Amino acid sequence: MNTMTYLFAANAVIWIVLALFLLRLHARERKLGDEIGRLRRLIDKT
Repeated sequence: MNTMTYLFAANAVIWIVLALFLLRLHARERKLGDEIGRLRRLIDKT
């Protein structure tokens, strides 16, 4: 394998890891938004 193959593989791995990180971050943000909405509804009931 030549240097360009390693460079391409490293670049692909970095993009995959970044995409997975962003998907996980988005899921956590959505979950927090749902929790905030639930807490606001709970406060409004009292």
